[in-house]
Amino acid sequence: MTPDFPARWNKARRLARDAGVDALYVMSGPNFRWFSGLTPHPGGWPIWSMGVLVPVEAEPATHITQMHADLLDLQSCPVKKVFVYMDGQDPVPSLRSLFQSADLAQGTVAVEDG
Repeated sequence: MTPDFPARWNKARRLARDAGVDALYVMSGPNFRWFSGLTPHPGGWPIWSMGVLVPVEAEPATHITQMHADLLDLQSCPVKKVFVYMDGQDPVPSLRSLFQSADLAQGTVAVEDG
């Protein structure tokens, strides 16, 4: 059975809105998989900065390394906005593009702390 990703995103949006935030951002790991269906190798800043952004008022987007873009099946991923940066390079420009794509240059984003 294929997960109902839009239902997952809508539940997250509802909870985010109720909490007074404009978006949720989760990093690689179980929550990344729950929102995207992808299972990247977990890494940490600055080696691999990866995550899924679920904005209250926009489509979800993901931020991944080039290595993962080459390895993962992005065609089957329900998240269609994908921002890729080169492994080992500064991920901040990609992250900036990710947040700007959801019109979140300013706002409150809840970030997973795990």
